[in-house]
Amino acid sequence: MVENDIRGGSGLNTHCGVLEVEAVMRRLTVIILLLIALAAMTVLSGAAAPGASGEIAILFTGDVAENSQDKIGYAGVSSLKESLEEDYGSGWVTLIDAGDSLGGHALDALSDGEYTAKLMELAGYDIAVPGRMEFAYGIGRLREISEMTSFAYLSCNFVDVETNMNVLPPYEIVSYGTENVGYIGITSPESFESMELQAASDQSVEEKYSLCQGDNGQTLYGKVQQVIDTVKMAGADYVVAVGNLGDTEDYWSAESIIENTSGIDVFINGHGEGADSGEISDKNGEGVLLAIYEGGLDSVGIVTIDTVTGTISADTVDEWEDRDRSVTDGIEDLRDQYTRTYSGAIALAKADLVAGEAEDTDLVRSQETNLGDLCADAYRSETGADAAIVAGSCFCRGIAAGQITRDDVLGAVSETEVLFVAELSGQQILDILELGAAESPEPSDSFTQVSGLRYSIDTSIPSPVSFDEDSGEWTIEGERRIGGVEIGSEPLDANEMYTVALSGSFIIEAIDGIDQGEEYTEADSTGGEALVRYIRDTLRGDLSGYQDPEGQDRIAFVSTEEVGDAGTAQQESVYYVVRIGDSLWGIAKRELGSGSRWVEIYETNRDSIASPELIYPGMELLMP
Repeated sequence: MVENDIRGGSGLNTHCGVLEVEAVMRRLTVIILLLIALAAMTVLSGAAAPGASGEIAILFTGDVAENSQDKIGYAGVSSLKESLEEDYGSGWVTLIDAGDSLGGHALDALSDGEYTAKLMELAGYDIAVPGRMEFAYGIGRLREISEMTSFAYLSCNFVDVETNMNVLPPYEIVSYGTENVGYIGITSPESFESMELQAASDQSVEEKYSLCQGDNGQTLYGKVQQVIDTVKMAGADYVVAVGNLGDTEDYWSAESIIENTSGIDVFINGHGEGADSGEISDKNGEGVLLAIYEGGLDSVGIVTIDTVTGTISADTVDEWEDRDRSVTDGIEDLRDQYTRTYSGAIALAKADLVAGEAEDTDLVRSQETNLGDLCADAYRSETGADAAIVAGSCFCRGIAAGQITRDDVLGAVSETEVLFVAELSGQQILDILELGAAESPEPSDSFTQVSGLRYSIDTSIPSPVSFDEDSGEWTIEGERRIGGVEIGSEPLDANEMYTVALSGSFIIEAIDGIDQGEEYTEADSTGGEALVRYIRDTLRGDLSGYQDPEGQDRIAFVSTEEVGDAGTAQQESVYYVVRIGDSLWGIAKRELGSGSRWVEIYETNRDSIASPELIYPGMELLMP
């Protein structure tokens, strides 16, 4: 019995122990599940709360090729993106480049655009759209760059004519939680015009590729509409069009695309000229937000999509002090890498090669300078042309005296301007020079530096040049300012044909306005590379012929005034208009053949010159 009682007692105690353990385990399980749920709620509240609000942030930049990147820069853009990801949530922020961003640095010329593409990679870009500058290194190179970057280059209207297939992806759909945004890239058909000039030596670009530029915009509108419909069918809740579209052709503008399509929610235009941000009605009368970016990296645009309310808004960040240190370090490493590869002195200059005072380029855009002469000589040497004409817009900065590196030379001239050759009549050359002198003596992008040519500008004669903005044509009517034009050592023959090396978009526009039938041949190198080659190989580093900041007497400024009593024979006097940097000695050397004749100029103008040292730009001196 005792044994049984003990066994029975023992069995009862064991059973109660099991029940207690099971109860404890159930309580622990509940507690653990509650802890897991609380932990999950904590994680969700920390990471997904911004997403839960339904707000999507789209950062965008564009036209960086023309910007010094000294303000916000790529390191600031990266920092701004990271800051917004903290506010909106990881995966709820997208960084876009709207085109014209390759080619803003001399190192792009050396690497065929790869340098800036790597900077964009460091900054964390997600999507890019090719503008005009992305074609600067050729279509093949654009394809290579699009393949080497982790971010996508999009263009819905860049088509291979033979296969009728897009050269680049036309769109990309990005998911933000349960919402999908379809990004459509649109390349300006004006890019095709630039591309055509730069590839004229190849099979006709128009035969190989299309930017849907035909039928006064209808082809482009149809292509864009087709892609809009496609992304909507693919599940896009919002459609964001991105392009770099100017206003030169009305039917290629962002406004025209919006007005002739339906389904776009917001259009991000990376080209800030000729338009304002705001709402534009599409062809169905629905409002579309047009967000304009002013260009460069001085600011960053932001489009916000509130998927809960359906509100879309645009803003701009003009000030951002923080910088992503990893991007800053990466930029320095890249710069050092390319500098080690391509640096090294190629010449020694005993005098500055002048573009202007300090950082401006006013001198080279208003008068002859030694840098202007050097550049024009290089382009004529590179092409073997009879003469060279270079617009003031081609110059970025001067080159200081001392050891000159390849980078110094490449940084002096703009890589956005094309170097090419044309067969021009003497009359066309006269017209180009006349157009270039239209604003003289004021600085102008159209002012022409020359090689193989000499000419004078009479600034006392009102410019006979006018421009019709509606037709895009130049007209020259009335007495001309340009005179004394020589090519080689002979007077220019208006009816003779000459081979001319040309650089500067102004010159292209000028010739097109004069005669639409001209054809151009691309030179074998960029202007910067031609200048490097001329200094290094042709001159072998000897720049002694370019020591005079005012150049080699190729461009003279004169002013004629008629004097004499009415009814009598009139006598013509020659006046010289003083330029920045002029001295009486220099004027005498250039105009009278000997610097020592400065005394004659001084004596002739004693009434207006208080002291030989006190002459100023714009003063008219009567020449003895």
